[in-house]
Amino acid sequence: MKTIATITGALALLFPSLAGAAPQARRRDRRPRRAAEGKPIIVTGRSTPGEKVMVNLAGRSATGQADRDGRFRVALPALAAGGPYQMLVDAPSGQTFVNDLLIGDVFLCSGQSNMELSAEQSQNSFQIGGAANPQMRLMTVGKQLAETPKDRFDVPPAWAAATPGTIARFSAVCFYAGQDLRRTIKAPIGLIHSSWGGSRISAWMAPEGLRAGGLDLEAKALALHARDAAAAEAMVARQWETWWRDQSGLSGAEQPWRAEHPDWSPVPMISFFGRWGAPEMAKYLGMVWFEKTVDLTPAQAAQGAVLSLGLIDDADRTWVNGKAVGGSSIGAPRRYRLAPGTLVAGRNRITVNDDNVYADGGLAGPAELMRLQLDDGTSIPLERRLALRPGGPPEDQRPPRAVGRH
Repeated sequence: MKTIATITGALALLFPSLAGAAPQARRRDRRPRRAAEGKPIIVTGRSTPGEKVMVNLAGRSATGQADRDGRFRVALPALAAGGPYQMLVDAPSGQTFVNDLLIGDVFLCSGQSNMELSAEQSQNSFQIGGAANPQMRLMTVGKQLAETPKDRFDVPPAWAAATPGTIARFSAVCFYAGQDLRRTIKAPIGLIHSSWGGSRISAWMAPEGLRAGGLDLEAKALALHARDAAAAEAMVARQWETWWRDQSGLSGAEQPWRAEHPDWSPVPMISFFGRWGAPEMAKYLGMVWFEKTVDLTPAQAAQGAVLSLGLIDDADRTWVNGKAVGGSSIGAPRRYRLAPGTLVAGRNRITVNDDNVYADGGLAGPAELMRLQLDDGTSIPLERRLALRPGGPPEDQRPPRAVGRH
C-alpha cells in the first residue's frame, strides 16, 4: 500500500478566522499583515495499519504511527510563511514526495451560483492574462452528494498555481478576493472553491445541525436515505403530497398525480416553457404539471425500468401510476429507477410536477434523453404528446424538499 499524506493544519492549510479577515478587507486596510505563524504543521494520511511513518518537511523531521485503521497524524514545528519547500513521507509500505510546497494562509470560498461563476465569465475577464501569481494556489472541490460526512474524496482535488489557464476556470469571486488579500497578507495564499449553485444551507448541514435548526423531518430523511434510499424517497414524497393537499384543498382523484387528465393542454415543444412563444408562460414562476401515458404489453409491464426525463428546472416531483418514484432539484438530467411492479399492462401514466422559482423553468430535455428504458433493453421515447397544466398552491407556500437536494 502506498503511503499517502495530506497537510491539514498549521500554516500549510490554515483556515484564518474569516470573522477577523473579512472586515479588514472591507475596510481596505492596506497595511501589510503577516500570515498567522507559530502554529505546528499537522500532516495526516493513510498507510499500512500499525507501521511507523516519518515526515521530513524543509529539513525538519517527525515520526508517528498508523492506527489500526491505517490513519496517521504527525506534528512538525512551525515554519515561516513562504517556500517553495519539499516534503517526504516515508514508511515501509511506500513513500510520498511533495515538491513546490508553499506555507501560507488558506481561505475556503463557498456559496451558490454567484460563487460558482468563473473568472472567464466575469466582467474583469480581460485581466486574467496578467493575473498569474506563483504565490497563489487554487483548488476546486468537485460536486458530490453524500448522506454522511466523508473523510476522503473519491476523486481527490489538486492544487494548481494561479496561471491564466487555471484562473479562467476558477471561481471569479474567490480569485479576485484572494488577489485583493495578497496586497495585505505578505504570504502565499491558497484558495479552495467548494460551492453548488442553488443549494440550500440545509444541504450543507450535519444531522445535528438540522435538528438544532428545527429540521427534524429532514434529519430523519437524511439518516433513512443512508440506509434505504427508496424508503427515504417515499417518506419525502408522502410529506410533499400532504403539503399539496393541505395547500390546495384537493383530495382523491382531484390530486393531479392520481388520475389521467385528457383535457390538459399539449406541450408545444421540449424546452424551457418561457421559450415557447406563449405570452402566459413567458415569465411564469410557479408550478407546472406534465403528464405522459405509455401503453405496455404484459411482458413489458412485468419488468423494472429506468425513467429518464432529461433536465428539469428547477425542482420536480415525479409519479408513475400514482406512485412517487423520485424528485430532485439538482442541476442534472433526472433518472429514476422503477422497481418491478410499478408498471402495469396497458396504459401507464407518468406525472411530473415542475416547480419553477427563478428565470427559466420546465422540462428542458433534450428530447432524446426522455425515454422509458425497460430492463430487457426496450427504449420507449417520451418526448411526444405530453400534456400540461400550470398551477399550484400560492407561491408564498413553498413545498418541502428532500434533504441533500437543492
